[in-house]
Amino acid sequence: MDLKKLIISLRNLNMPTGDFAIFGSGPMAIRGLKKPSDLDVIVTKKLYNQFKITPGWIEKSFNSGKKYYLEKNGIELWNDWGPGYWNIPQLIATAEIIDGLPYVTLDNVLLWKMKNGRQKDIDDITVIKKFLQNPLHHTLRT
Repeated sequence: MDLKKLIISLRNLNMPTGDFAIFGSGPMAIRGLKKPSDLDVIVTKKLYNQFKITPGWIEKSFNSGKKYYLEKNGIELWNDWGPGYWNIPQLIATAEIIDGLPYVTLDNVLLWKMKNGRQKDIDDITVIKKFLQNPLHHTLRT
């Protein structure tokens, strides 16, 4: 999907600052390191429950029904994250603000991808490490 369109859709949700952060491939995509297929957004339980009753959002199961998320137009809202334990409020609180939106730090994306260990994660680990080693890395703006 087109990152700019996803960002516009996310901004149109008018979510309160401090209640969400972009995770998954989003922190890589905003830096031009990867093209997103969707936008994974971690949210507080309160915000998740608000969107759960909002028309148009579909709750889907993940990992054999162990985790659930809401989806609409390429935006996925998660109030839980895996594998392993992730402190969602902490990830949100420590997010980097880029163009007015919070993104989970690349260090945390790297940790998550190392825990996942899928082939696409292994490929992304190499890209993230190379990016973080460059002291002149730049952020692309949407």
